[in-house]
Amino acid sequence: MAYAHVLLSIVLYPVTGVAVAMLALTQLVAWQGWRKVAALPGLAFGVLHTVSVPLTLLLPDTEVSAVFAAAAISSAAWALLTGWTGAPRPARVATTPAPARV
Repeated sequence: MAYAHVLLSIVLYPVTGVAVAMLALTQLVAWQGWRKVAALPGLAFGVLHTVSVPLTLLLPDTEVSAVFAAAAISSAAWALLTGWTGAPRPARVATTPAPARV
């Protein structure tokens, strides 16, 4: 049963890590001003999540649990910062009033 977890994580961790990193990069590019800071933990989370399982398999005698912990902490920081900063509001578009019915 443990092998199923390892085999699935070989594929899923890098795929989800890259997806999260791309989402955070999109957030970094799209948002302006001080809100860009909220994307940085997301980038860190994506990179750490991507490399955590491959590092575990490539370096079996090395203690890499700190990578998993750093990924979890940066994930939480990204979620909190994104929630606190809030999404930027779209620019207001001036509308003309509807003509009065006669």
